[in-house]
Amino acid sequence: MLVVPGDVPSPISEFPTRVSLLEVRASKSLAASTLPPGLVAIFASATRGIAEATLKQFAKHTVRPRIYYIGEFEEAGNRVAKDPRKINSEGAYIFVKAGLITVKTVDEVCKN
Repeated sequence: MLVVPGDVPSPISEFPTRVSLLEVRASKSLAASTLPPGLVAIFASATRGIAEATLKQFAKHTVRPRIYYIGEFEEAGNRVAKDPRKINSEGAYIFVKAGLITVKTVDEVCKN
């Protein structure tokens, strides 16, 4: 394949179809009825941003989830825990205070 400057192929164009937002929403709505209760999930750097939002969606669409979420600051961890408990009171939400900056730190968190 000859690539001309300014004519860079997009990796997305290699995929023939994309999943629509409606399909994503339909899939999420089926999660509680099709997945087993008590799913376990681990969210890294989950005290803000996409990881926090994903954690909340996981809590919303699962039955009795057990969620471990990792973050650097206890105050942020306590704040994040409030929303999933309101969304799904049957879940367990365990905050792990750690900064995942090095592989050594990640290994230590995993051992605990």
